[in-house]
Amino acid sequence: MANDRQFVEVSVSNGSLLGERLGPAGDVIAFKSIPYAMPPTGARRWRPADPPADWSGRRSALHNTPSAIQDDIDDQRSVYFSAAPSISEDCLYLNVWAPADSAGADLPVMVWIHGGALITGSGANPMFNGEALARKNVVLVSINYRLGLFGFFAHPELSEESPTGRSGNYALSDQIAALHWVQENISAFGGNPENVTVFGESAGAWSVSMLMASPPARDLFHKAIMLSGAHFFPMRHLQASHRGQPSAEAFGEAFAGKAQAARLSELRAKSASDLQIVLRTSGYVEPVHMPIVDGHYLTDEVYSVFERGDQADVPVLVGSNADEATSLIDFMVGPMPEGADQYRALVLDRFQDLADRVLVTYPEAAFEDAPFQMLTDAFYGWQMEYLARSMAGLNSSAYLFRFSHATSVDALHAISPDHPARKLSAFHGSAVPYVFNNIGDKYLKAWPNWPSFDPPLEAHKTLAEVMSDYWTSFAKLGVPTSSSGPEWRAHRTDARWRMEFTNGAAQMSKADDLDIFELHNEIHRRRWSKNAFWGSGSFGLQTNLPS
Repeated sequence: MANDRQFVEVSVSNGSLLGERLGPAGDVIAFKSIPYAMPPTGARRWRPADPPADWSGRRSALHNTPSAIQDDIDDQRSVYFSAAPSISEDCLYLNVWAPADSAGADLPVMVWIHGGALITGSGANPMFNGEALARKNVVLVSINYRLGLFGFFAHPELSEESPTGRSGNYALSDQIAALHWVQENISAFGGNPENVTVFGESAGAWSVSMLMASPPARDLFHKAIMLSGAHFFPMRHLQASHRGQPSAEAFGEAFAGKAQAARLSELRAKSASDLQIVLRTSGYVEPVHMPIVDGHYLTDEVYSVFERGDQADVPVLVGSNADEATSLIDFMVGPMPEGADQYRALVLDRFQDLADRVLVTYPEAAFEDAPFQMLTDAFYGWQMEYLARSMAGLNSSAYLFRFSHATSVDALHAISPDHPARKLSAFHGSAVPYVFNNIGDKYLKAWPNWPSFDPPLEAHKTLAEVMSDYWTSFAKLGVPTSSSGPEWRAHRTDARWRMEFTNGAAQMSKADDLDIFELHNEIHRRRWSKNAFWGSGSFGLQTNLPS
């Protein structure tokens, strides 16, 4: 009942906040929708995040504010299907969960960055409820940031008005502003600003890799966790053509033309919904919603930074799921060959002199499985193994995992009506509720079609306890440990250890699929060396090797 709510007050640099205690014992405090930057509206649209304004009195932090501007996922067959969320350009807020009465405790801080291809998502998604992690003596922060057109748009007039002479990458400026807020304010909740871990899944993991490569983000965090993604794709440059692609500013000018806006002021005068309509109908979705090399937030392509070993030298915990692609049938998987002969022809055409190696790894007899497994390995498995490997020349350790656990419901859930025999299994995103330890009674479904854990099996709850132990202990000391799981050995080039989360338990072993990753590493390097440009979906059977 509402009358049973217990409220708590905390003061931050901009004023006083009213939050509440959670749980029967009131042992966790929660504060929702704390402003970490000024609303990026009106003249602040497409400007870097500015510090928030002070407020007088006590500000309520009891309810979620709208998410960033985005479209709903309208494919009703998708696991990620959702009705249009409450959205607004006024979206730069964060949420905090912490153990109650922990002021001055110097607890480790975990800052969650949500996924969604940088075009959808929200830090307020119920799957990311931080109550259970806070009970493991960490302070959990989840953030919103600008998405899509509003997070990455570049334009010559925007560069001209900027003090740095740059534009674009506003989402990255938001994430960095949130980390500055953490540095300034998290001690009020019992957090230690000298022990901050950034973590995310999918595009949230892309963001973490970008923060590791970003000079302005250096020293704002001390550990990094990435689930199912790193931004190791070719990137457009702000003002110069690159890899045969026009500059980001040129794409911005082209988009402005589609929007019939001759001046930046006319673009800012248009409503967010009108601009989203132009975006959907212009054919400029990816060119104006992806990060760019702007010379400030990102001085080079993220992959090149990691290749040189110039990324942040912090401990990392990274990994992917065994069946990432099963839930992406309508997004990234394809083409789907109708038989072994067609599959072989596709491989010969797309992989050229590497085709024989591809066919050995993904045989013709398994042509129905190949599009799924190839995408899972090339887009997710390779990225995570490469990222762990890239830390070998630095001081910090890397810990690698694979999540292959599937719920009983997963095993019964077909990926789509067109593929009734193929099951979701350990699909893209399925590890997240285990990381947040939200499998039990507190678990809330993120989307209507998301597989249910009602009632959760003991194996699910046990695995969630073990995984959340590893994640929170890593945030504390930089080494993942669990009293209920085996010792997690660091991943090294001469001993590629990997933790496997499967069948309700954690198992330590050496990776037995190195040839697979070496193949995809060669494919990636071949494309990179030929100065090819490809989008984030052009992996697996969508790969085209340059001649």
